[in-house]
Amino acid sequence: MNPANAFTRLRFFLTFSAGWLLVLMWGCGATNDIEFDTQFDFVHLDTKGEIMPFKTGPWACVQDNGNGLVWEVKADNEGLRHYTATFSWFNPSKVQTRDQGIKDKGSCHPSLRGSCDTQGYVAAMNKIQLCGRSNWRLPTRDELASLLELRLASPGPLITPSFPNTKASGYWTQDEGPPYSGVAWALNFSDGQTAMFPKNSAFYVRLVSE
Repeated sequence: MNPANAFTRLRFFLTFSAGWLLVLMWGCGATNDIEFDTQFDFVHLDTKGEIMPFKTGPWACVQDNGNGLVWEVKADNEGLRHYTATFSWFNPSKVQTRDQGIKDKGSCHPSLRGSCDTQGYVAAMNKIQLCGRSNWRLPTRDELASLLELRLASPGPLITPSFPNTKASGYWTQDEGPPYSGVAWALNFSDGQTAMFPKNSAFYVRLVSE
């Protein structure tokens, strides 16, 4: 047999076999959600902040070992962290009243009645010390954008399975527009874009801790 022909046949066989192996692995679940996390270094945490086995759940937080940030994970129960809860942007520490935003213009858990805003939600998470932490806050645009999984197809949500119950919609950041503008930045997990919106808008929230 011609050595060149033999080599060609061997290469075809190996390529064909490797392709079917990948298909079988996918069908058997061998390529699980860890595949989507290969560009990240995530650890799942329980409500006390203890590390959990990666494939067990539900988990309450995700720790990013790449930058040290810990992220809130949304839940599908009827608690404070329900993934459908929305909040207006509000920070009463701002000197100018217009820059403070608007209180209680979202839709959230009954225990937060009168405080369905970012300030009220941050205070609630710090009070219960989610994942053993009491320094929860709104993320910056860059911090929130670090969670984007742009290899996924729009309309998303463009985020890895480490963050279940994520809406393909806007999430508030702490970043604001110009003084007196009454707007703040939100990131849309449908397309990964950021834009400024009036602070009385009702958007989702994912808190971060350091």
